[in-house]
Amino acid sequence: MTKESLLGKERRLYLKIIAIWYMQAENRTTLPKRRLWWKQAWSWVWRSFLIVLGALLLLILLYKFVPVPFTPTMLFRSLEAWVQGKDARIYYQWVNYEKIADPVKVAVVASEDQRFPQHGGLDFAAIQQAMEENKRRAKPRGASTISQQVAKNVFLWQGGGYFRKALEVPITYLIEWIWGKQRILEVYLNVAEMGPQTFGVQAAAKKNA
Repeated sequence: MTKESLLGKERRLYLKIIAIWYMQAENRTTLPKRRLWWKQAWSWVWRSFLIVLGALLLLILLYKFVPVPFTPTMLFRSLEAWVQGKDARIYYQWVNYEKIADPVKVAVVASEDQRFPQHGGLDFAAIQQAMEENKRRAKPRGASTISQQVAKNVFLWQGGGYFRKALEVPITYLIEWIWGKQRILEVYLNVAEMGPQTFGVQAAAKKNA
């Protein structure tokens, strides 16, 4: 075998090795590219979740000390009236807890959530009772506590079914932990819907005076 033929075989072997290495490298790089959009989608979802969670925690901490300026329900009621060609004005005036008459506080707790001072946000006894009664009722009865109603009114929206309820539960526990009972009742008495586009006991009293 001549020297030239040996060099030719070595050259072909070398090129074959390079081709095999290139194909293996190509396979290693194309697989991550196919999966890249999954990683990007998951990263976007995770970042969005963290942003929403951070904003929620910031609002909960802020509303522990400052009056709630508006709620999603207020905005929805105003837009609803505007679409119907009615006066879209919202009647709402914040009043501090100390200036609300004690009989009003007692009446609200007695009518809405009698175990409000004892439960930690959810009244499981009331939930169980409502589930039993709803088996015999044509129209289901709810068992939302004052804390749950505040979580819904301030941070979420009306309706929404089980999805909204699932979001409502952790928010309820957060405001129970961060705000405490007095602040929750204070917010409820200020943001609860008391009539058409009327929110809170102060606005309701002035409107009906």
